[in-house]
Amino acid sequence: ARQLGAAAVTEKLTKSRAIKFVVGGVVARTSISGGSGSVPAIDPMTLPLTFAAYDADNDIIVTDTYVDSRGKTVTIAMTADTAAGTTITFAPASFTTQPSSVTLTYAPGAMSGTQAQNGFATLITGQTSNAAPAAGITLTFNAPHVTLYPVTTANSHPSFITSGPDGALWFTEANANKIGRITTAGIITNEYSSGPSGSQPDRITAGPDGNVWFTAILGNSVNKIDSSGTVTPFVIPTLNSYPEGIVAGPDGNMWVALEGTNRILRLSTDQSSYIEPSLGGAPKPEGITVNNDALWFTDFNSNQLDRMTTAGNADPPLSTGSLAVQPWALTAGSDGALWFAGCNGYIGRMTTNGTVTPYQITGMGGGEASDVTVGPDGAIWFTVQTSSTIQSIGRISTAGVMTLYPVETTPANPLPSGITKGPDGAIWFVEYNANMVGRLQ
Repeated sequence: ARQLGAAAVTEKLTKSRAIKFVVGGVVARTSISGGSGSVPAIDPMTLPLTFAAYDADNDIIVTDTYVDSRGKTVTIAMTADTAAGTTITFAPASFTTQPSSVTLTYAPGAMSGTQAQNGFATLITGQTSNAAPAAGITLTFNAPHVTLYPVTTANSHPSFITSGPDGALWFTEANANKIGRITTAGIITNEYSSGPSGSQPDRITAGPDGNVWFTAILGNSVNKIDSSGTVTPFVIPTLNSYPEGIVAGPDGNMWVALEGTNRILRLSTDQSSYIEPSLGGAPKPEGITVNNDALWFTDFNSNQLDRMTTAGNADPPLSTGSLAVQPWALTAGSDGALWFAGCNGYIGRMTTNGTVTPYQITGMGGGEASDVTVGPDGAIWFTVQTSSTIQSIGRISTAGVMTLYPVETTPANPLPSGITKGPDGAIWFVEYNANMVGRLQ
């Protein structure tokens, strides 16, 4: 019975009764069931599936080997229809005995442009080598949509945004001289004063110390703000430094691009020690990120990306090429390359040895990328600014497939600016002119 695959049944017979059991494992049909049938297209997903093979009497087969009516082994292969492309894999992908579980893994980085724009549906089935009928489930991957939340303070000009250590989003308000906090439910809970009037808070990021850090361009300061809204400033000793990009370094320090002095600032999180290594010349550093345990930053004037070690030693710069003029926003991609936004309508990709691939922003009037980040899907997401009414949020896969999502608000020319991946897996951004915080999922 074990060899034929009979299910073990123990019965205490106190009176006469009929006992039904299945001997053998002749596959007549299969079926699959699972959890939620509808998910956001840009979210990676792991979903357990329940698989069952049945005999001709409609009983589930529990057996050492699935066989056909001639006793020949039947292989069952897990498949997704062609709408899924290469975004779905299974573990196990095929089997000849009852699996303990089947795990579906969805990796949205391989979506086509059409799938990324419109979403798609996929039929999941278990196909048998003896051509037994298979009942499956349909998974629907919904197209991303944008939700906008007005900032409480009028004309505050929200500029940049980051995920905070408290599970909320924090953003700078350049004109209102405030730091805003918004929950993933879209509720703006606070707008804290960022410091002296007119200091113009700009770039913002989470620090390794549990605080949020931001730069103040006209205040010439690097600031940390705790969960209660208390701001502790570090005024940069060198005047007119114009601090821009800021990032937590691999060494536990905060690193800041000083546009006005052509330097990079390394600052301890207790603000007790710092260095300002000079880059020489007039590179005008603006964006900064971490890749492979080093600091990389944009060289706006010289059309280059530069690398600096945590000791403050700068390596020779790498040119971004003739097309991607004046890079100013930068992120480390999931593919190990640097991705940057330029000021003439291109997103650029640079390997760490200096190989550059430019991608022109086309469709919806094109425009210039303002900020870049890595999304939950491993793709690069960026804000696009134009002079038209319709502006957009862009997505480009690491293979170079670009998709634009329109952002329409009143007033015209909303100017989407900073962008980040939220703690909820959504893409969050701010609109400078429209005075909005946006969520895309």
